[in-house]
Amino acid sequence: MLFKENFKRELDKNPTFIKIRGELSGANWLEANITNLSGSSITLGTPVNQLDIRLQVLNSGAVTFSEGNFRIDNGHNSPLHLHCSGAINPVEVLTLSGALLMVLGSDYWGLENE
Repeated sequence: MLFKENFKRELDKNPTFIKIRGELSGANWLEANITNLSGSSITLGTPVNQLDIRLQVLNSGAVTFSEGNFRIDNGHNSPLHLHCSGAINPVEVLTLSGALLMVLGSDYWGLENE
């Protein structure tokens, strides 16, 4: 199922934790692990400094998934950053919507508009 559809369904449940995997397009998939550290419901407007975020792009194969070419996370008690081609770069976004926009591109607007 498409990531966007899975994510919208999870947000409607007013969760404090989201763990989903869904198709972006073709062999490109995304796995999201998001926890609201304050215990409140996760929304698109939740500040990233209140979240534990891991957005990992995946490549689907015949029977398995392999890690794609980048991920966004704020693990290790660090600010949000992008892992890409062995480099770690800071990410300057304020909310969950900004992090998702980086990964989903124009497909993100379907989340916000619906």
